[in-house]
Amino acid sequence: MYTVSGKEPGGIGHVSAENLDLLKTAPRHHLTQFRGQTSDSQGGAPQVFYFEPHKLWYLIYQTKDFNRQPVYSTTPTIDKPESWSKTRNLIMREEPDVKWIDFWMICDDTNAYLFYSRGRKDVYFRRTKLEDFPNGFGPARLAFSPMPEPLTEAVHIYKVKGKQEYHMFYETRPKGKKTRRYGLATASNLVGPWTRVADDYATGDKLVFGNPADRWTDDVSHGEMIRTGYNQKLEYDPADGRFLIQGRRSREHMGKYGRSGWRLGIIKPSFKKSGGTAYVSPVHFHPSKQRRMRAGRVRLPGRPQHRRPGRPR
Repeated sequence: MYTVSGKEPGGIGHVSAENLDLLKTAPRHHLTQFRGQTSDSQGGAPQVFYFEPHKLWYLIYQTKDFNRQPVYSTTPTIDKPESWSKTRNLIMREEPDVKWIDFWMICDDTNAYLFYSRGRKDVYFRRTKLEDFPNGFGPARLAFSPMPEPLTEAVHIYKVKGKQEYHMFYETRPKGKKTRRYGLATASNLVGPWTRVADDYATGDKLVFGNPADRWTDDVSHGEMIRTGYNQKLEYDPADGRFLIQGRRSREHMGKYGRSGWRLGIIKPSFKKSGGTAYVSPVHFHPSKQRRMRAGRVRLPGRPQHRRPGRPR
């Protein structure tokens, strides 16, 4: 799932394939059934997961109503793009003058948590009992603040497979710079407290390309880890930390965000070896050390106007 931007009409798109390489030629589907259901008739920043208690796929996304309204749709058949239900409000906003953006759901064994960026400064969350989802969300609580680095947009949170540990990836843009990057915070549970590990977990200047002429991005933006499954717990394996990002070269910064030539690609950590065993993990990356990430690219057919990869797939 992805946001269609840079051409009219915008909205949410669907593309699927048996593996990442086949996405280049897989057919795309524009989810036109959402048109007319919100003031912008579009929606964007999608997240997808399978909610096992309901045996339904949930699509969480945002509209421009009320300065970004979180909404959702459902389907029992994710392979049929036309099957998504009508748009429904996830929660009703009570702060119309404060910008919320990039909504993210994740669950543990008892609760469902809605995280979002508030005012481009802080990460807030709300929760509801698993049996009450998608209703019953309580009051907002501060989860994490990356300040003094301004929070650019999304935070994406995953459970570490096989551990009672959660990783929050947060996007910032240092003051005075055009390029975006990702930081990392960790916690033992979704309520927190969250511990900052590094503000420069993944940055453009640490990307390594086999051929420097193949460099396609100086940004690391709107990234999502490739998960080990697809249910509401959002588990991933840090040892296989493939990070699907949107990127662009610095010279392609052309003002309006949705028209800046974003491309999709995969970056992954490059580990040093000792006796065949990886001993440096991105999870325990120390801010003062130069961790390098290798970058590949997934080019979708046509002009690079489809940006912001949807939450996996």
